[in-house]
Amino acid sequence: MSQDQVIDTLMSFGLTRMDARVYILIAKKGPQKAIEVGKILKTSKPQLYRSLKILESKGLLSATLEHPAKFSALPFEKALDLLAKAKMKKALEEAQHIQETKQDILDNWQRISMGGSPDVSEKFMVIEGRDNIYARIQQMITESRSQISTITTVSNLLRADQFGVFDTGFKHLMKSKIRFRLLTQMSKQYVPAMKGFLKEISSTKLNFEGRNPDLGLKPSPRLIIRDEDEIMLFITSKTDAATGQDNVGLWTNCKDIVQAFTATFEDNWCNSTDIQQSIRGFEAGKPASKMFVSDETAATKKKWEVALRSAKQEIVLMTSSEGLVGYLRNTPLLKDCAKRGVSIRIMTPVTSENLETVKQLSEFCEVKHVPIGHLETTIVDGKHLFQLTDQFEESEKQDVTTYFGKTFYKADLPYVEKVACMLNSIWKSASLPSPITLDSIIKPTSDLSDEASKGGDRAKLSAKSGFGGRVTIGRALVHSPRNLDLPDMMIQVQKSSKASDFGDSDTVIFALCLPTPASVGGFAFVPVAVVDNSPRPVPMWKALFAGTPAGQNVIVVKPEQLEVWKQDNTLFAGWTVPLPLLPPKYRLPPSCVLFEGIGSAKHQKTTTSWPSGFKTVAEYDNLEAFVTFINPSSNYAGPGTDGSLGTNVVATTTPPEPTENGNRSIQHDRPNCKPTV
Repeated sequence: MSQDQVIDTLMSFGLTRMDARVYILIAKKGPQKAIEVGKILKTSKPQLYRSLKILESKGLLSATLEHPAKFSALPFEKALDLLAKAKMKKALEEAQHIQETKQDILDNWQRISMGGSPDVSEKFMVIEGRDNIYARIQQMITESRSQISTITTVSNLLRADQFGVFDTGFKHLMKSKIRFRLLTQMSKQYVPAMKGFLKEISSTKLNFEGRNPDLGLKPSPRLIIRDEDEIMLFITSKTDAATGQDNVGLWTNCKDIVQAFTATFEDNWCNSTDIQQSIRGFEAGKPASKMFVSDETAATKKKWEVALRSAKQEIVLMTSSEGLVGYLRNTPLLKDCAKRGVSIRIMTPVTSENLETVKQLSEFCEVKHVPIGHLETTIVDGKHLFQLTDQFEESEKQDVTTYFGKTFYKADLPYVEKVACMLNSIWKSASLPSPITLDSIIKPTSDLSDEASKGGDRAKLSAKSGFGGRVTIGRALVHSPRNLDLPDMMIQVQKSSKASDFGDSDTVIFALCLPTPASVGGFAFVPVAVVDNSPRPVPMWKALFAGTPAGQNVIVVKPEQLEVWKQDNTLFAGWTVPLPLLPPKYRLPPSCVLFEGIGSAKHQKTTTSWPSGFKTVAEYDNLEAFVTFINPSSNYAGPGTDGSLGTNVVATTTPPEPTENGNRSIQHDRPNCKPTV
């Protein structure tokens, strides 16, 4: 077969002639840098990178993460098999998609107007596939008039650069005026690649700034913001995390949500170090002057304990959810300090596994929840600092040996003062762990047998006698900040499958902690609002929540105004319209909530009796979840004890028997469940 015949064959699978020529060259010559391929084929950089991007997205090429990257080709025989399978799969998927979306296509056709104005409504949009995501980012850069702000990983940054995403910025007519800002967590392994990237950027006269967060950076959500006008958030699956690729983006032009994430970005930006300075620190192999460094576990642990015993005023610790927290529980060290009148503040990710330890420490310390991701730090009297130079991975099991085995360092006064200021800022926005956990309200039955799990499918009833289906559910207790002017709130986010009785829909249910009638007593989380992006379940919601404020407050929004998205153990919900929770007293602005499942799943079952007399039985695989609730008035991060993520949920709701009078709402009489306004 001649080269032209090979090119024709590759083009029959949807590749361009240039794509085919690039593949053949690399397959025959072996790994090549982009610049070498461009010289041989005598093609422009944009055209070459388009071909490299297409070939890599199809699995025909793979790239190293060095800078500049080298591209390797899949053997031709395997490439043909891959292309043939992809073409067959695409044809089947396209045919199936047309059938499944036929009614939507016809509805859209009816709405076409030849003289309409541009759609400027605020909305959410899911963007799938790396090519589509990169195209949207390039469009954001093209339309920028003041600044682009992004939080991402170094590997994703370099991969985007390999595929020409930044070429749009290089060509922008206002590139010297537009401010490009990058926040990324640096490590020693990325220093050579980052130096190469920064060198390339500096040669283009792009107004670029990069910073490395001083106290670590929460890895999710990653984002890119344009001019405070639009934002794209990234939810990464396990597969995407392993490959360093972004395959799902959540885009919105909702001003309130963009404003909320912009504020989060600015907080991180202020508490970060110039990336060039961080690189110099890694290259020097040690921190700046007047710092003590030790890799010896015993020596570090001893020096840390001596510093704590010398404390006279205050000890501030940011620790892991395991390791040091467990060590602190089993040592009288902090208790002795507290007896001497030393103020002790501890910040740690709170989960069900360390909740008992947190309770014990709270007897003589102040303890608050912070998300996973910050560098572990201890400051004594505002002048002695111990800090890990590397973060623990989220999945990494820790004990006191591994904790003190990491490198600590002791800094001079100006650096300690800077870190102390950052810790104080984090402390102010951190949340107090509540003694009322989500499980204490939901009261699930754990560790069901496999047979019980299988019974859930058989329990699904017809629409005549009840309704049910498969859903994914996220639940969160939000101890509302005072500036929201809301009582404590329970949020239930629900993603229904097409197989459910009412079809594919996104739902958010709100309950507020309100005083209940004297016959019930105490406070209860009372359902006050249901928001759905489909009208089909509305009669069901009204019937289910009859007898509660939610029964009279079922809100239907457009699909683009409410988005619920699940990816592996992450669930996201966002809405672009203000929601009346309990008119006229309580309203909630456009917001978003993120559930991040942690630990191992437990198979559970819950039974809920509603005031309407309906009963819901649900079986599901349940994960504890960290919850982040963000809007212009609040950036709330809740402990794992206040959030859950239920997957493979099989729920069945049955109507009341004619003789029944209904039951009470979900309630408890704990004194902490009370309005905070």
